[in-house]
Amino acid sequence: MPIMYTIEKDLGLTLVRWHGMVTAEEFLAHAHKLSTDPHWPPFKYLHLADLRTATVDESVNEEILLKIAEMYSVHPKVRNFKVAIVAAEAFDKAMLFQRLVQTYMSVIVFYSFSTACVWLNISPEKTAQTLDSLVPH
Repeated sequence: MPIMYTIEKDLGLTLVRWHGMVTAEEFLAHAHKLSTDPHWPPFKYLHLADLRTATVDESVNEEILLKIAEMYSVHPKVRNFKVAIVAAEAFDKAMLFQRLVQTYMSVIVFYSFSTACVWLNISPEKTAQTLDSLVPH
């Protein structure tokens, strides 16, 4: 499973780990699963998506990103979201997604994991440990 997530209820934080090859179909399935999770979003509406160990398939194009942006746009609490995306190879696609949602959601794309954690006011060490646990070994 290339996209895994956990909700840290006590921190009000959703952590998402992209790992390996991620296709449009998998991203759509993840967005649907997350948006229908009764525990999402947690009370602080913080969200960190770590794409550093992922390769984003070319099927994740502007059309798919727009479709997912539209899925999130109808969420009743979307204006409260504070989203950090940490991207390496997928930086351009992450920036495109940021532009698609910027009118209704606070999203910043980062190269630096620690800077993203500072922006969300979360511990980089604890967050890294949790994200590492989301990758099958």
